Amino acid sequence: MAGAMTDQIAPASVAAKGLGLIAVVVCAASPARHIAGLIGRCQKLGWQVRVYATTDAALWLDPDEVERLTGRAPRVALADLPAAAEVPARMVLVAPATFHTLNQIACGGNDSLALQVIQEAIGAAIPVVAVPHVNSRLASHPLYAHSLRTLRRFGVTAVTSGAVCDGGCPPSVHWPAVQKVLQRFRPQRHPDVVIRLETGSDVTATADAHVSSWQAGYAGLVPTGVLSQMDVSTQAVKRAKAFADPADAVTFVAVLDGQIAGHVTVRPYPADPVCGQVWACYTRPQAWGTGIAADLLQRGLLLLEQPEVILWVLEANERAIAFYTRHGFTPDGHRDMHTFTGTEVQMSIIRMSMHRQ
Repeated sequence: MAGAMTDQIAPASVAAKGLGLIAVVVCAASPARHIAGLIGRCQKLGWQVRVYATTDAALWLDPDEVERLTGRAPRVALADLPAAAEVPARMVLVAPATFHTLNQIACGGNDSLALQVIQEAIGAAIPVVAVPHVNSRLASHPLYAHSLRTLRRFGVTAVTSGAVCDGGCPPSVHWPAVQKVLQRFRPQRHPDVVIRLETGSDVTATADAHVSSWQAGYAGLVPTGVLSQMDVSTQAVKRAKAFADPADAVTFVAVLDGQIAGHVTVRPYPADPVCGQVWACYTRPQAWGTGIAADLLQRGLLLLEQPEVILWVLEANERAIAFYTRHGFTPDGHRDMHTFTGTEVQMSIIRMSMHRQ
């Protein structure tokens, strides 16, 4: 279930001053010739754009046009970087992303400036959005699906709508699909929290946050005997097993002052993989009302490409239902009974859905 946390901060709107810096990494596919259109559209959404290009893609770009649009020429080699530290990007957009580059990212390739920008963003927990552009033969190659799955485990959002093209395709990237993903980005509400992928060394701390959230959030809703039997070590063992065999689930943790304050887990919905699912979203009681739960939820939603996202929540948990309602979810009429592990206690749960354009 997703749901013990409570967070009274409503979804933030895009700030009038803009969203910050987006690093656009251009690879050598035909849409690279029309990157000016992508730059303009990102700017209209409120982004300041900086362009990086692979060596081959640079041959297809008009550097004067890129400089006129962004204020800087596209950067291709490590020597193009200034001595002074650059303003960190809030997002990296790899568009178009070729078969070669996708595979290089998945295997940790870092032998070019373009790859370094992407790999360092992944390591720094900066959202990365990849827009593949491949022909049907490469899309059928076993490594293509493998790399996309690996990238999702790395926290990379893959925009696969319109990715396969055998000729006669629009000359630019499939902007409607890209725009939908970019419009889901929200500036972080809590300025000091770091949201990153969960690691194997996090499982005990994540389990501790999970148990403290349940015991505080479900107090008065779930029988005391169920909550009192929750044990951090048992939860940690379960998390370690899940981490070793994650299937398609991805967990992000929120770290504040060196402590894990909460986590969110998202995945394709097993009952209907064309939908995404928020499988769990919990924060420690100390983090309630700080915006951390909202930041976690938004990061999880950004990873999911599916237009419909569902979650299950205790029907009696009015605070959680109100939280998800503020973030675009509504009850869709589905109900079930949840049996708590190791007990015969059952409680009613309801499904909430979000339909994204």
